[in-house]
Order: sequence, then C-alpha cells, then structure tokens
Amino acid sequence: MFDELNTHDLQVFYVSLGQALVKHHDGRLSLFYMLQYNDSRCRIKNDYHLILHKLDFSSALALADSQIDNYQRLVNIQINLSNLVDYVKYILDELHRNDIKKNNYRHLISLMKKLDRSIEGFRKEISNNLTYLDELTGLLNRSAMEKDLTELVDLKHKQATTSLALIDIDHFKKINDEYGHTVGDDIIESIADIIQSSLRETDTAYRYGGEEILIILKNSSLDEAVVAMERLKVDIDDYIFISDELELSVTVSIGVTTLFQNDELPRDALTRADEYLYKAKDNGRNQVAYKI
Repeated sequence: MFDELNTHDLQVFYVSLGQALVKHHDGRLSLFYMLQYNDSRCRIKNDYHLILHKLDFSSALALADSQIDNYQRLVNIQINLSNLVDYVKYILDELHRNDIKKNNYRHLISLMKKLDRSIEGFRKEISNNLTYLDELTGLLNRSAMEKDLTELVDLKHKQATTSLALIDIDHFKKINDEYGHTVGDDIIESIADIIQSSLRETDTAYRYGGEEILIILKNSSLDEAVVAMERLKVDIDDYIFISDELELSVTVSIGVTTLFQNDELPRDALTRADEYLYKAKDNGRNQVAYKI
C-alpha cells in the first residue's frame, strides 16, 4: 500500500495535500463567482492563471508519485485533476466570447465530484495507514496488532500454523536512566529496522508497547519461529548502536508461542508469549524462551 513511504514522509505528504486542497477549493469558489457574476468577467485575464494555479495541485502529489510506482488511487486523482483543469481552461476561454451554458455547468460539477471521490478514497487510505502506524519505529502499532490478531484467532484462519514472538530490550530502563530517552528512542528505532529487514513477506511486526515488539509469523511452526528468533537475537547482539557520540551494544529477550485451536481471544496467545518472555528474563536475559 504505502510501504514505500516512511511514517514521517506519509505525515508530511498528508499535511501538504490538505494545504493544497484548501487552495483548490478556494480556486473553485473564485471560478464559480466569475461564472455567476458578469461584472467579475472584466478581470478574467488577471484571474485566469490565479484560478488555474489554485485548482491544480498536481505538484502536491509529487512526493507520493515519486515513491509509489503506478499506485492506482493516485493515478486516478491525477487523471481526474487533469481532466478538470483542462475543462476549466476551456470554460475560461469561452467566457471571452459566450455565456456558459447549463450543460457546461453540469459537466464541470460532474468532473469536480469525480475528483472529490478519488481524493476521498485516497485520503482515507492514508489516514488508515497513519492510524495503524507507530510514529517512532514505522512498525504497525498496538491497534493494528489487536485487529490482525483477532482475525487470526478466528478458527477459519487457523488452518496453517501461526507463531508469535514477543521481544523486549534487556535493561532498557537502565539505558533510559543513564543515557536519556533520546538514546532509548534511537535504540528502539534501530532494533525495529533490524527486525523489519529480517522478516519474510508473510511476517508482520508491531510495536506492542514501550520497548516491546511483537512479531506474527504466519505459516511458521514453533520450531521454525524459534530458529528465526535465535537468528534475530544474534543480529541484534552483534549490532553496534550509535547515538550522538555513544556506541552501545544491547541484547533482547524473546518469548515464542503458537496460536492454539482453543484460543478464544488474542489475549490468550499474548499471555503465553508474555510468560515465555519473562521466563527468558528470569533465566538471565539475552535468550529465546518457549514451551518445549
């Protein structure tokens, strides 16, 4: 969907699109005022380019266009916007010679409604992505996790084995207390990047809360999930985290479980993953714990 855009870029684009649409609708008001009142038509030469400038927000689509290859919703907006701007040019040219007919009005409004529908669908999708994204890490957030896990707990989704891995950064409070929350945030963000780079296409990572990250591994047995988490644990252990002038090494503890056929609620599976996570911590941290 919008995987090519990171959270910050998505937020910047959403704001810039909103600002452009304010100008766009102001341009519509100016256009209809000009079409309605004859006395305004004497200014048409001066206002012509200003109205078109306000209406045409194609430049605001440039950020997403450069990073989302052939995304159909975006393509639809560009096509509808181009059709509207071209028709407005035609109408403004006609004003030099003739009054605008009712059919012209109807077609103009039809083009505007078509553009509005494509914009609304696009904005809803962006808004949904922002709703389910964690701002710091770019991972999906807890709301997205609960939604996805609820669907998986449904019996019809349990034909294939699904595993869960709950990851917690060891001694994270000590890191925050000693080096500050900015360093702590940098470490969480870097670990999220390591996790994202290690996932298969069928795996999904979520920021569960604080320094905890949950991974849902679809089509993955307990043994397969444990092997993947052992490998991830080593990757994190070997990584040198750099924040300002600091160089730090950190470790993680991981609890792994699978979804059971008799799980009624997402909390059932999460509780097991949490129990194994605390088992890993109680046994000395920097390890993967699971039910043998």
